[in-house]
Amino acid sequence: MIKDKEEINISESHISLLVTGSAALPSLILIVIGILIHYLQTKKFSSCTAETKGTIIRNESPGLEYICPVVQYIVDGKKHDARKKFYGLKTKSISLPNVKPELYEDEKG
Repeated sequence: MIKDKEEINISESHISLLVTGSAALPSLILIVIGILIHYLQTKKFSSCTAETKGTIIRNESPGLEYICPVVQYIVDGKKHDARKKFYGLKTKSISLPNVKPELYEDEKG
């Protein structure tokens, strides 16, 4: 039977163990879920060995922030269009030294 006004004696070490356990358990669960997701994704990517090539059929710019090239793929004789979203363009420019051609006339004129 439960006695009235029973004294419960909890030490500081029990309290710290309880606080640490309550914080560590959700962290441990999230770590296990993350490892599981990583394993499933690497398994999915390693099993996919098909390579598909597409051609850009047009560019769309729905807003000023980004460009959407529309890529057309042909898979099993069916055409598929996919829009890829890019938030910027990377350009390369090569500058050549400023060389002026020298014109001259040979002896034959």
